[in-house]
Amino acid sequence: MNLRTLLLLALVSLPVAAQAAPPRCLAYGPAVSSIGGRLEKVAGKAPGEEALVLVLTQPACMTAGREQADAKAIKQVQRVLILADARRHAQLSKRVGQRMGLRGRLSPAPAGAHRAPLQLALVMPE
Repeated sequence: MNLRTLLLLALVSLPVAAQAAPPRCLAYGPAVSSIGGRLEKVAGKAPGEEALVLVLTQPACMTAGREQADAKAIKQVQRVLILADARRHAQLSKRVGQRMGLRGRLSPAPAGAHRAPLQLALVMPE
């Protein structure tokens, strides 16, 4: 094969390889994970309560956890409930609608938690 043929084959095979890549898999805590996306404010369970959810830039997957029975493998995670103290929650609320990266420990979210299967307990500093 000549060099021209090899380059043509390489260019043709690139899109196929990129499409075949699986989503990035994250791990449940105690490992610290970094995730990125757009921050949304959603209604909380109690009247007047609000919660923050990070809508991931790209769907991710979760590997099954060993310590928690409810830490199941998930193929497509798109929303993550953010757990933060009052001060950090107030700071993040000012950035609703913006894209950002957050670091923390992932765990299964309580049933019906704002349509988010996961929750992220933030690790300081951000």
